[in-house]
Amino acid sequence: MRNTDHWRPTKYDIVGGKMRASRDTSKVGLSSRLMVDMIADVYTELIPQYCHGHLLDLGCGHVPMFAFYREFVDQVTCMDWAESMHPNEFLDHVHDLNEPCP
Repeated sequence: MRNTDHWRPTKYDIVGGKMRASRDTSKVGLSSRLMVDMIADVYTELIPQYCHGHLLDLGCGHVPMFAFYREFVDQVTCMDWAESMHPNEFLDHVHDLNEPCP
């Protein structure tokens, strides 16, 4: 992942060692918070089990789970669409995610 020193939390916060939806309504709308909290619970359980070594974050957007998975992996490669709604400085590769990865 490029520019990790500029990365800031967006959709998820880490509280008590667990992911949860951001309480900042500019990042997660109030009406979406319950669903994002439920998704965060699943990722909190699965990331430590399955994320190791070199992680490929497809459709990474603003890399919202980076704060949680970075302690479990050695390297992160971020890939997203060329016309993504989330232009950012963290992308390693721009690619059409409907096509096979290089």
